[in-house]
Amino acid sequence: MKPIKDKITVVIPAKNEVKYISGILTDLTCQMNARGLRVIVADGGSTDGTQELVTHLAHVYSNRLNIELIKGGTVSQGRNAGLKLVNTPYVIFIDADVRLDDLLHIEETTRLLLRKKLVGVFVNCKGSVLSSFSFKLFNSVNRILSHFRPFALGSYFAARVSDIKKFGGWDEEVIHSEDWILSGNYSPTQFVFSKYMINIDDRRFKKSGHLRMMFMLLKSAIVGRKYQVKDNGYWD
Repeated sequence: MKPIKDKITVVIPAKNEVKYISGILTDLTCQMNARGLRVIVADGGSTDGTQELVTHLAHVYSNRLNIELIKGGTVSQGRNAGLKLVNTPYVIFIDADVRLDDLLHIEETTRLLLRKKLVGVFVNCKGSVLSSFSFKLFNSVNRILSHFRPFALGSYFAARVSDIKKFGGWDEEVIHSEDWILSGNYSPTQFVFSKYMINIDDRRFKKSGHLRMMFMLLKSAIVGRKYQVKDNGYWD
C-alpha cells in the first residue's frame, strides 16, 4: 500500500488567519501514518502575519509535513490555486479554523475515498451553547439530506481530484455556498460521511448572528445562484 502522502494532499485557503492556522497545521503533524503529507496554504493577501507564521511552521514541521505557501485570493480562488498544484489522486480542502481531535482522521478519509467519490464530515462547534446546538441541528438535517442530495461542507471537503476538475473546480463567481454548489454534482451513492467529526470556531455566528446565518443557508439552498452571487453580508 502506498503511503498516505502519495494518495492525498491538503489545501488550506487562508487570509488573516494568524489566530487559527497554527492549530490545524499542528493537528496535521499528529495524524497517524501521514509523515511527509503535502499541505498547500493558499494565502489571499494576509496582513496580520499569517504568511510569516506559515513560513516559520513549514520549517519547524519539515520533518512531518511538506508545507507550501502559495498565492490565493478569495476562498474559492485559493482552493482552485491549490488544486492546480495537486499531483495526488485525492485532495482534502480544510479551513484554517478547523481542528482535528482524532489522530486517524486523514487516514480514514483516504480509506473512504478508495470506494467513494466525496467525503463529508459532521461538525462539532467549540463555542456557545447556542452555536453548539445550531451545528447539532445542522448535522441532523444534513444526515437526512444526504439521502437525496450530498452536502460536504467546505470546511472539510474531500474528493477525487479528477472529479473536481471535471466539474470545473470551485465556482469563483459566487460569494458564498460554493461548497453547496460543488457537492450538488455528486449523487447520494457517491457520498459518505467520515466517522470522525471536525471542530470549528463559531466566529461567523458571533459576527452575523445565529438566526441570520440559518436564514441565509436556507435561502441559498432554495433560491440558488441568484442569491449566492450577492454578498448578502456573509463575510461581514
